[in-house]
Amino acid sequence: MRRLTDSVILALINLLLTGLAWIGIYLNHKDTAIVIGMVFIPILLLLTFVFLIRDLIKPTTRIRGLLALILSV
Repeated sequence: MRRLTDSVILALINLLLTGLAWIGIYLNHKDTAIVIGMVFIPILLLLTFVFLIRDLIKPTTRIRGLLALILSV
């Protein structure tokens, strides 16, 4: 069974946090949405791209790296 790479996990967490930020804006919890959007998401996005580059270099994890790239964009 193939394991998920770090970049895919971080990309999924980034999508989850982005969704939570949009829900926070919709429900008028704008302070929480701003903290998520301005603090957590950029840090996780940077980490995702660092691990993405590492995954794209290795031939065995290249497909999962491309999946993380698609999820991040």
